[in-house]
Amino acid sequence: MLEASNNNYSLGLDTQVFVTSKYKLCKMLKKMALERLPKDKALRLEVLEEKNLFNMLKTVNDTTKQANHFINHKCRHLIPAKPCKKHPFQASILKIEQNNRFLSNTMIVLENTTKTYALARKNHKRLNTYVMVIFPGLHQPSKNINAKTLKLLRKLRDKIVTDSIDLALDFSLKSEVSSPEIRTKTKKVLEHLAKRNRDFNYYHQSIYLNKPRPISGLQRVLLYDKYQKQTNFHAEPIKEELKDWKRLELTFKVGMKWDKFVESGRLQECINLLENLAIELEACTPFGVDTSALDNQLKKLKDLRICTDIPAWAKVA
Repeated sequence: MLEASNNNYSLGLDTQVFVTSKYKLCKMLKKMALERLPKDKALRLEVLEEKNLFNMLKTVNDTTKQANHFINHKCRHLIPAKPCKKHPFQASILKIEQNNRFLSNTMIVLENTTKTYALARKNHKRLNTYVMVIFPGLHQPSKNINAKTLKLLRKLRDKIVTDSIDLALDFSLKSEVSSPEIRTKTKKVLEHLAKRNRDFNYYHQSIYLNKPRPISGLQRVLLYDKYQKQTNFHAEPIKEELKDWKRLELTFKVGMKWDKFVESGRLQECINLLENLAIELEACTPFGVDTSALDNQLKKLKDLRICTDIPAWAKVA
């Protein structure tokens, strides 16, 4: 049985994905760089090439383990089966925090994806016109989220369309996710969202529901062992008291500017859907989920004057 916990477990915004034109992204990043440059024109031009964030994007390669894993697993549906030879799929990464080996505090740019191809054809543009911009790992209790990441996210969020978001709820579960009891219970709770029985996938300590019914824009449901992922895959020193740490993660389609998404009540609809599932799974109390982490994120993103780092609390000091 799933149990609510007295730890700092909460609901948070974990990933935000944008779609925009490459030209607009370059222009925005260049403008952000100019804002912090000296007033002297000659000096500005000299420093600009180094400060331009777009020039700092590094192509993801085989040595970037975390980024490759993220792209090959979470973004594999975006990689064209038959890519255009002239405009092949490409992934780049900007490390907002230097010497960072994780995906938190990074910005990933995907070029020539299935989604950007489709959008270009729809708008009668060149296939390489659009890009996808991803901010992963925004809700990670084992990592410090740099204020610079939030500020960059906010500036992009105000200007371009949000394509999708991931909402993630952390909770405590003594049983293993791979146990027959939990698999049966989870499938029973989620079966009304599944189009087909084969849309359920089980992989080690994870349960996936891919391509669910698009209620409130739902695109994917994932339940997994967060403690094992952080300790085994990421090799992080997580507090022993969090050994039962699990995560329920839902991906939602947005397709509009962020402010409109919030003001229209769509964000609350997404939260309500996740909360209802969490209550049925007993991943929270009957009174609902704790939204303190999400509230803190939204507060910092709303007013950049109070935007400070979000400190980690799950790692061993």
